[in-house]
Amino acid sequence: MSKNFPLDWSCVHACVTLVVALSTGCNDGLRLHPVQGRVLLENDTPLDGGTVIAETLDGEIRRSANGDIGSDGTFSLGTLAAGDGAVEGDYIVAVMPRALSEGDRAQAGPAFHPRYSDPMTSGITFRVDPGENEVVLRVSKSGKRQL
Repeated sequence: MSKNFPLDWSCVHACVTLVVALSTGCNDGLRLHPVQGRVLLENDTPLDGGTVIAETLDGEIRRSANGDIGSDGTFSLGTLAAGDGAVEGDYIVAVMPRALSEGDRAQAGPAFHPRYSDPMTSGITFRVDPGENEVVLRVSKSGKRQL
């Protein structure tokens, strides 16, 4: 014995809308541009691990992109997914150190000055333009601005 269920078109419409949205992505029309770079310490030594966080203001909307720093100091920024790029604009940047155990942190000390861990105090900026973007970010133990 089977029952006939009436077809609820509003449910079908909602399901189709959801499938289309998920398959096309929900990027709000963002145009992302590839951004690769390196984080260097004093004497051009690459930073071994951590995260780069870049923030910009797009009108009144704050946009951010981030990327993990490899052992060779390189990173690729991503806004919606890892390495997918960043929107065009001027960015302020924070460099976060890699997580260390208590023992490692006590033994090694900080790799760089803590001011670099806040985009408002780091003094690091860069611009993303359409097309490929290459940036070099410099941090120091003293916290003094490097060229």
